[in-house]
Amino acid sequence: MTFDKIYQYSFLLLCALWIPFPKLGGLAIALFAGVVVYGSIKQKLKFQLHPIFIGFVVLYAIYALAILTSPQLKQDLPQLEYKLSFVIFPVLFSFKPEQGIERKKVLDTFTWACVLLGLLYWVNAILSYMSTGQTQNFHSSWFAYNHHPSYAAAFFSLAIFYLVLNLKNKKGIKLVVSIGLILFFSCLHIPLESLAGILMLVCIFCYFVLNWAWHNFHKALFMAMILLGMLTIRGLLFLQPSLEANVKHTIALTKDYISDPQTFIENCPQKMSGNQARLILWTISGEIIAQHPFGVGISGLDIELSKRLHHLGFHEIAAKHWNPHNQFLQITAELGWFALLWLIGTILLLAKLAWRRKDLIFGFIIASFVLNALFESMLQRQSGIVFYLLFLSAFIAIINPPKQVKA
Repeated sequence: MTFDKIYQYSFLLLCALWIPFPKLGGLAIALFAGVVVYGSIKQKLKFQLHPIFIGFVVLYAIYALAILTSPQLKQDLPQLEYKLSFVIFPVLFSFKPEQGIERKKVLDTFTWACVLLGLLYWVNAILSYMSTGQTQNFHSSWFAYNHHPSYAAAFFSLAIFYLVLNLKNKKGIKLVVSIGLILFFSCLHIPLESLAGILMLVCIFCYFVLNWAWHNFHKALFMAMILLGMLTIRGLLFLQPSLEANVKHTIALTKDYISDPQTFIENCPQKMSGNQARLILWTISGEIIAQHPFGVGISGLDIELSKRLHHLGFHEIAAKHWNPHNQFLQITAELGWFALLWLIGTILLLAKLAWRRKDLIFGFIIASFVLNALFESMLQRQSGIVFYLLFLSAFIAIINPPKQVKA
């Protein structure tokens, strides 16, 4: 077996193992790193540092500087390990094989890993129901037991986008399987109950359906397709009443908050929904940023959030030690405006690269991060850090660009 094959299989194994079995992620990364080290020693790999990788590493350096100068150094130090993906993947993927990895193999492997993850969720929920008679394992975090629901939804959304994008190339049994998998991943969004996930799912189908209708139908039929899409969304909400209630509740909360934020916060009960808590956390995070433009540090944000929540009387939320549930607010409150601008600049460079390559999959991963980062602190959990840094780095360096574009 040639080294290029060993390199490819070790990377595919990383993609296949980590999604359904996140605890094996460290082992899979170590195995891939060992292959890279061997290839470097034997001069089978060529070192080529992409400029965007510098953006990732500098972001890690900003975190490291804030942590190493923190008065709570011992408490913050583990964050250096949690954020290592900002350095590990850029370094590993800077050592490139002579030939890139075929994107179809990577995305097919990822898709089947997501199938396994989805099956594990359903089997776990069904077995729990059979043994206890309770349905709680069909809902949200109980359903997605090894990844946060929003992160799992991000995985499934990427698989859906890839499958729909390639439907035109499928025939016969392959077409049937692809449609079945699209429906399977779409249905998984119902028990996940992630509003960010549902929003991304709606965006995916709107993009493909409207693009197809615009080029193939009369404008009246185009509008009919929009109406059909809206009815389909309504059908999804009907299938999961708790999800429909969540959507209605969110809309009502948003209206109340916009009309009078101060009154909204004062009238919030101790036991509130996740969406109520998000609005309060976003408001408090904004106040912290306004008063501390250079950030309050990693532990400092937890301390400030807890102190302000207790002052407002939200003792239960304070006890849960929740983060701001928005990555842009999170990084600004922790590290200051410079870190936010650096993150946004890196995202824009990624988007520019995806646009230049006309790479829709690469572009979708970037859009997925941005949308989810509005509702979750996506770089605070390994599910988010490893997923986005792994795939963004791989698409930058080793995954072959679309065939119509020269590498």
